[in-house]
Amino acid sequence: MTAKTAQHTPGPWRATQGQLGSIVLVGVNGRAVAKIFRDGNRDDFEANARLIAAAPELLEAAQELLLYVGAAGALGREAATRAHATIAQAQEVSS
Repeated sequence: MTAKTAQHTPGPWRATQGQLGSIVLVGVNGRAVAKIFRDGNRDDFEANARLIAAAPELLEAAQELLLYVGAAGALGREAATRAHATIAQAQEVSS
């Protein structure tokens, strides 16, 4: 059985100011990908939005790095194992 890969909105995504103090993440197609709301007075609100906006590029970079990490010995194999697991989690299709 072949595993399915989730199809996400292509990057880059950008964070824009939304209504009621929210941040809206917008894909290249101009459509909203996600909306983040401030939870009280959290300092990490904008940092979380930037991290989520970078997700497509982070996934792509991790996939490219795996092509090179395998040659880095035991430490490289350990990092590659973690990267494979994280990439699989990001691409997982929910049933």
